[in-house]
Amino acid sequence: MIAFWGLLSFGLFRKAHFDRLVYSLGMQLYENVLADGF
Repeated sequence: MIAFWGLLSFGLFRKAHFDRLVYSLGMQLYENVLADGF
C-alpha cells in the first residue's frame, strides 16, 4: 500500500513538473510571437 501511494505521489509530481515545463515553453513561444508581430 505504501508503494502504491509512493508511486501515485511520484506520478503526480512528475505530471506537475511536466505541466510547468510545457507552460513555460508555451509562454516563451507566445512572447516570441508577440515580439515578432509588433
